[in-house]
Amino acid sequence: MSTGWTPGLPAPTHDDLNTCVQCGLCLPACPTFRITGLETSSPRGRIAAMRAVQAGQATVEGDFTRFTDECLACRACEAACPSSVPYGRLIEAARIQTEAARPAADRAVRRLGIVGVMGHRRMVRLMGTGLAITQALRIDRLLPKRLRLATPRVTLRGMRMPLPASSGEGPTAMLLTGCVMDIAFRPAHQATIDALVRAGYRAVVPGGGGCCGALATHAGELGSARDLARKRIAELEQAEVIVVDSAGCSAHMRTYGHLLAD
Repeated sequence: MSTGWTPGLPAPTHDDLNTCVQCGLCLPACPTFRITGLETSSPRGRIAAMRAVQAGQATVEGDFTRFTDECLACRACEAACPSSVPYGRLIEAARIQTEAARPAADRAVRRLGIVGVMGHRRMVRLMGTGLAITQALRIDRLLPKRLRLATPRVTLRGMRMPLPASSGEGPTAMLLTGCVMDIAFRPAHQATIDALVRAGYRAVVPGGGGCCGALATHAGELGSARDLARKRIAELEQAEVIVVDSAGCSAHMRTYGHLLAD
């Protein structure tokens, strides 16, 4: 196994890593550290591991992959950090490195799930339909409790709620419907449209819709993340106002400039 970062791929930069002063104020904000109590499950510990790889003292395989995979990428640590460490950028770059180091079969399966399913609206809705039927028949009780509790409740009625292509008059406000958001929280989309119309906007729902690319980015699938970002930009470029009612999608879309910088 070779140490250091894989050449030719994005990697955590020296300047970003050195922003961390190891004060530990991020620890109480990190959910994985609070559960495990392990330094390696904290932002500070993961940054230390990245520094070790950068210095050629460790590889991106094995323990390092586990450390980065355990991170939820919630970025709660960024709000607690007095040094403004760009942790989200660091963990995403590290995952690009670990993804490239996985076995080819592993990468193919992960890519199928992220790109083949989440990247296509019809596949997401098919998955949502299966989940709704499973939950309606209570088959989901066979799942481990933690997985069952983490799975959003989906109903066929909610999924089928029609969203108007255009409503109201005024400046054009386009709504990103997303992927999981569109099958699990479609009533929230309708509430957002109603609020926009009352505020004097013409609310428009683009015909394509789909994933913003956050899931691909979190998984280290850089090419797929960029493709999805370009698709969403093309759909929304005629908007005077872009509206996103999903916090995760909104946070990710703010990084499009960095993601597409090359």
